[in-house]
Amino acid sequence: MSSSYRTPKLPVRPYVNGKMRSKSQVVVDADEIVWWRAADTHRWRKAAFHFSIRRALIAEAARQGRYRTWTDKGGKKEKKGKTRSRGDCGPRGPDDITAYHPQQNWTLERAHRPPKTFQIYRTTDTEPTYPLEIWVWHRSVVLDYNGNPLRNFRALPATISSKEDGCFLEGMLREDPRLSWDDMAARMPWREIADPSIPPSSYHLRFMAAVSNNTGGMRRLRFRVHAGCVAWTEREGSENLQALIEARLPAECINANSTRMKHDADARYLIDAT
Repeated sequence: MSSSYRTPKLPVRPYVNGKMRSKSQVVVDADEIVWWRAADTHRWRKAAFHFSIRRALIAEAARQGRYRTWTDKGGKKEKKGKTRSRGDCGPRGPDDITAYHPQQNWTLERAHRPPKTFQIYRTTDTEPTYPLEIWVWHRSVVLDYNGNPLRNFRALPATISSKEDGCFLEGMLREDPRLSWDDMAARMPWREIADPSIPPSSYHLRFMAAVSNNTGGMRRLRFRVHAGCVAWTEREGSENLQALIEARLPAECINANSTRMKHDADARYLIDAT
């Protein structure tokens, strides 16, 4: 039996923060160790809140490598400048950064943006199909601020900056349709606010996402307007915009399902023309 399955040391106090998505339970034992139990089992598993291991996750990512900025010269990719981590530190301290992840060659330069941000229509042939499991880090279940276990997306950074650009947010969401904003917000820094309704015997700080769904959505919207992207999720007015883009884009773009051969200025015109 894995050492992650044990019994919390009594006495325990419940972790109370917001609402859990299921009937799972989180407690903190006498040794200040966090434990999580799923609704369909009586076995406890050792757990860790994402904010408590954020610095360790960043350190692990730094050992894997850093982002590089690329430039095209003579049809060949050449390294430009020094290696760097994605994004400067956000407003919430030196740990408010996006950690290394497999898309290390993504940049804000048009030539190296996330490939799927150029797609006009969603395609499923390159979407991942691996089974999603609970994220376990060093035998501890990783929990969000509400005590829900995080899902282990292979291509999602272990940490995401609260000031991450809309281009990368859109690119990440398009990589895997199973990904939601909650999955991304859980990897961002959280803010703490006092909640007098929570008993002092339990965790008395209430955690909330530092970046709301609306804020993240506006960043992505601004990028899509700039780049001429149509949202892949259905929303009011998207059909009219889709028809407008199909009417204005050249046949080569429609046939290739890509706006890569166009310039941002041209794509912006498509949007502004509405």
